[in-house]
Amino acid sequence: MTKRRKSKRIFLTVCLVLVGLVGLRYFLMMSGSKGGGQGLDSPNGLYNALAMSFSMKRFWGGTRKYYEFGIKDNESGDWIRYVRKDHLGDKPQFWMRGGERIITWSSDSSEVTFAFQEVELKLKVEEDK
Repeated sequence: MTKRRKSKRIFLTVCLVLVGLVGLRYFLMMSGSKGGGQGLDSPNGLYNALAMSFSMKRFWGGTRKYYEFGIKDNESGDWIRYVRKDHLGDKPQFWMRGGERIITWSSDSSEVTFAFQEVELKLKVEEDK
């Protein structure tokens, strides 16, 4: 085997090991991520309010935790309102799946309230002018 061929083989082996390690880290990162949420249609059936909580492992270590709240148009599936919160003060992360209902619509479907852990967030369907 020539010196050049041996160098190529070493280079390819190192590349394959690196790709394998990156793939393994990505798999471990994704398998350690979790999330949950709940949704509720508006009384008029035009919109859906969604509340979700996520905990995702970062590629280089650590964990990112955040919440997403929003209103979607049931017909188009587009976001009408969307809010992402990375922190809710000093409160521990609240998992939005389970029995506790945190979403409440106004009777005229103009506003939705998300309430949990002494936190309240209101989103209006129409922007204030």
